[in-house]
Amino acid sequence: MVDFSDVKLPEKFRPLLEQDARYKVYYGGRGGGKSFSFAIASLVKAAQRKMTVLCCREIQNSISDSVHRILVEVIDKLNFKNIYDVTKTSIRCNLTGSEFIFEGLFRNTDKIKSYQSIDLCWVAEAQPVSEASWIDLLPTVRNPGSEFWVEFNPKWEDDPVYKRFVVHKPDNCITCKVNWQDNPFFPPELAAERDNDYKYRPNIAPNIWEGDLATAGGLVFPGFDESVHVKMFDASDLKRANVFMAVDPHSSFYSAVVWIALIPKGNDQFYKWVFAEWPTFSTLNAYYYDVRNSMNYEGTYEDMSREFYSIENYFGVEKVYQRYLDTRYAHGTGAGNWQTKTDGIQIEWSKKENGGLLFYCPPPAVMDAQRDAIRKDLEFNHDLSISSINTPLIFVNPACRNTITALRNHRFVEGSERETEHYKDFSDAIRICYAGMSTWHYRDPMQTKKNAFTYAEARPGIDGGWMGV
Repeated sequence: MVDFSDVKLPEKFRPLLEQDARYKVYYGGRGGGKSFSFAIASLVKAAQRKMTVLCCREIQNSISDSVHRILVEVIDKLNFKNIYDVTKTSIRCNLTGSEFIFEGLFRNTDKIKSYQSIDLCWVAEAQPVSEASWIDLLPTVRNPGSEFWVEFNPKWEDDPVYKRFVVHKPDNCITCKVNWQDNPFFPPELAAERDNDYKYRPNIAPNIWEGDLATAGGLVFPGFDESVHVKMFDASDLKRANVFMAVDPHSSFYSAVVWIALIPKGNDQFYKWVFAEWPTFSTLNAYYYDVRNSMNYEGTYEDMSREFYSIENYFGVEKVYQRYLDTRYAHGTGAGNWQTKTDGIQIEWSKKENGGLLFYCPPPAVMDAQRDAIRKDLEFNHDLSISSINTPLIFVNPACRNTITALRNHRFVEGSERETEHYKDFSDAIRICYAGMSTWHYRDPMQTKKNAFTYAEARPGIDGGWMGV
């Protein structure tokens, strides 16, 4: 039996090994030692008896996105190499046969449910984990004595993880706030970063370093509920849909683009389904709002047009009925000038060599009025089951992660009706599309198909597909 008496955990993390609880939840600012303490405790625990440890997070495109690297660092640092076999994708204990598994939660429900006998589930960086992911995950871990270890840096009070484990703390749950002051190994390099943030960014420093909730006003779209409004899109619905596209353009970084299918519901009502977006999580290998100001788009108008056509080909879109641009930036170079000496993005995109895309520009006053229209379409009676007579009129394809993030997190400036710029871009793209659709009269594709413009023949042939994650 290995003696782990020399392994030291910061005081606040000792319950990970010394107390029994279904949920052990640690939250707070940077530098609190959450990830490394979880890694140390899970490696010790897995070396004491055989268990399956599921290490998960909301998005994991590759093993490099997981806590695998942190576990390997701890194994090296604590000289556990004789105890654990490490490969590029797995970690296994030689003493007990314990195994560490690494998975993403988003769009991975079936695989997560297929794992049997999970004893410990480490949910890393849990702030963006959606309510839908929690609903799928929690019943999956059901071995006798099994535990959830959850760690996150808090952002908003209505984030699902904060509501579940802090605001509405469940029974048999240890919830602990930890910050840099609780970490005896807090390095001087992070101390310098902390001091700079307090000196130059005092408005955000308490959230970053003390784990205080971010300061902001109310939600712009408080009615948005991921468990209801995020719904898988059936591409067969495109046969009876009018499809529209809208662009919220920017000067150098990526524009925010959405495609919306207008689908008849009956009684002169229509579903609006956001079924595609650009850029996607996989395009950037990150959430749009995490890299918005640091990752410039290096392509041309033609390159971007090819991206748009590729997405439309992927879904089998036969015709985009209209495309819309933010009027305030369409005619001059403005925010769309990622190339110098252009004639304005509306004209540039209409040129054949740039893709031949024709954009309409809704009046600014009409665009500004669409916030209330979107809010109305989000409405449904929470006290009744969702049905054909109790249903919202707007849905978002689960693949559109940036759009979902925007609708969930877009807020007003505190004490004001002015909207913050953060998380605004994709909600603005929806607003632009709504403004254009507000004067549109639905056309039945099946009735007009014989005389319709042959969209597939008119656009460039683009190979390849669209991966939205």
